[in-house]
Amino acid sequence: MLNFSAANLFAHVAPETLSEDLTEQVAANQMNAQLLLQRAESYRYSKNWESALADYAAAEKLGMGEDVSFYRARMYLDAGQSADSISEAKIFLKHHPNNAAVLGTLAYAYQLSGNTVAAIAMMQAALPELLAPTADYYIDLSEWYQKENNIQAALEILDAGNARLHGSTALQIRALELAAANGNFNEALYRLAALPENLRSQPAW
Repeated sequence: MLNFSAANLFAHVAPETLSEDLTEQVAANQMNAQLLLQRAESYRYSKNWESALADYAAAEKLGMGEDVSFYRARMYLDAGQSADSISEAKIFLKHHPNNAAVLGTLAYAYQLSGNTVAAIAMMQAALPELLAPTADYYIDLSEWYQKENNIQAALEILDAGNARLHGSTALQIRALELAAANGNFNEALYRLAALPENLRSQPAW
């Protein structure tokens, strides 16, 4: 899954320590919306949804505008509230229609809601805007196509990702497994032959 988690920012800091430090900074700079957003994200990271929402609202009152909707959309997605995530993401999307992060957030929120078709559309819109995509993006999208019984599209997106990433063993293996699982053995053999030699000799194949 696409990782829009605050964990990237706070990987080396205990959430409770971070929120305590930011609370001291907020107390000394009560009109600083950026500090409020940082503290809200630390609350989101520790799954303290109520406190996160309070800080998002405070930052919004200080003039952060639609930007807060994006942060709330990610928080609601983390909390498993797909409908609220979609609503907030759409507010931000009106002002930033090509923003990869919000398009990705919408993709996962739609998938969480059970709307795989919309999830596919949002992810397809997000991928060209991503500066440094990883294999996970393409694997997730291929799984969504598979859910829609569109195996050909699933294989094509894996191939597109493999080309864009200049060769990805993870995507090649995923395509091989997908072809084999759906009984397309000629396709599977073709993809097996394209794997590096050390992988072709693995017992799983």
